[in-house]
Amino acid sequence: MGKGEAAEVLSIDGREVAVTHPDKPYFSREVKLSKLDLVRYYLSVAPGALAGIRGRPLVLKRFVVGAEG
Repeated sequence: MGKGEAAEVLSIDGREVAVTHPDKPYFSREVKLSKLDLVRYYLSVAPGALAGIRGRPLVLKRFVVGAEG
């Protein structure tokens, strides 16, 4: 992080997490969604999302032309 750039520090499960450039716009100017907005959204849906993937593989490697290709 460069000089003068402020970070938003969030406390997540007892850990301090710094979100650098929290005002950075994401997606498009019409949507008006900042990096911090996106982080807060992910935190709000995390319990349900993580419950939905519990016990499932987290990585799926696709071999579109076969495993040998």
